[in-house]
Amino acid sequence: MSESSEPPSGSGAWQGPAGSSTGRVAVGRYTLYAGGPGGTSAERAPREEQADPSSLRHALAEEEPEVSAAAELEAAVDTASEVTAKLEKATGLLKSFAEGRFELDQLNELLRSFQRWYGERRFSDAIRLARSLVTLLLLAQRWTDLVRTLRMVRRAAEQIGDTHAQAWALHELGTLSLGADDAEAATRQLDRARELRREIGDAQGLKVTEHNLRLLQARLPWYRPRNLVIAAGAVAVAVAAAVIALASSDGPNPSPTTSATSSHVTSPTATSTSATASTTSSSTTTGPQAPKVVIRTPANGSTTGLTVLVSGTAGTGDQDADSVTVTVTPVPGESGAPTPPRSAAVDPAGSWFAKVPLRNAGGYSAVATQGYDTGKTATSAGVTFTASRGGNTGPTGPTGPTGPTGPG
Repeated sequence: MSESSEPPSGSGAWQGPAGSSTGRVAVGRYTLYAGGPGGTSAERAPREEQADPSSLRHALAEEEPEVSAAAELEAAVDTASEVTAKLEKATGLLKSFAEGRFELDQLNELLRSFQRWYGERRFSDAIRLARSLVTLLLLAQRWTDLVRTLRMVRRAAEQIGDTHAQAWALHELGTLSLGADDAEAATRQLDRARELRREIGDAQGLKVTEHNLRLLQARLPWYRPRNLVIAAGAVAVAVAAAVIALASSDGPNPSPTTSATSSHVTSPTATSTSATASTTSSSTTTGPQAPKVVIRTPANGSTTGLTVLVSGTAGTGDQDADSVTVTVTPVPGESGAPTPPRSAAVDPAGSWFAKVPLRNAGGYSAVATQGYDTGKTATSAGVTFTASRGGNTGPTGPTGPTGPTGPG
């Protein structure tokens, strides 16, 4: 008997098929429609349907593991008929998923077959199975297995020169990065998928890739009202400055009884100083409180790989910026190399992460900053860590993302 379960309740509620897709899942600010002939398509989700993308983010941030050699995998030799049977099983399982029945043990069996075929370098068979397997893993919200499978498909396609499969895998990875709100990775992957699909004349796939790219380019920040408040504050400051300038140049001469005010008007320097002092005093006594920015990983004194996941929490107030800037710098005297700052989106729960690739092993320090109010900045406490090729052990054991994660 196969194990069945209700549809998963991970990042977002699973729903039945719409149009040519097999089903859809809400993740982040988007609804992903899986199983379409050109690949997964995305649409903006209504605010009430948006879901926490942190599990998907962490899956995408994982370093690509070394694939086990064929000798270490389950020993089996499938005949051509057995391969066909597994492909048919995957198709049947998709129908079950579309009806809301999740045969989890069969899904795990298909995943093991894919991994074994990949390890045996039977890349064509693995890619054929992955076409259905990827849709199943997406609908089940098995984010880590999904990301690993797509990366293996991409490598397999490169090995055998299958440009269609390579473009498809890049499209799927780019669409997942879109759902995870990683605009940099989504743009890079979808752009490459578009190039390949143009080269091979894949009109159907190209249409879906270009649709997702347009959605990416038109994306709005998580906290639209917050940015409007900041913009309104900037406009108010500009209007106030204009009024003061007009009063200084064209207004009536002040009366002798207003000598304190007169001194401010007749002395531009004094006016500027007074205005600055007034602004500073106002922001100190009645302005918004600075957000608390915290780095959760890596831990102080830990050891990471050469791609380090910096994650933490930040403010979600109306006047807090919707992203943080992560700066990783070499510790003086160490062998680390400078790396550009990274921007990380802050989700509705206040979580953020940035995947920072480092060129050299060595000691590094990391800080995160978040803007708030108008032109102000809050900075986290710094953490120091050592990057090495061994990777990912901390002072008290293994370390990894410890921020909020959903099921996945």
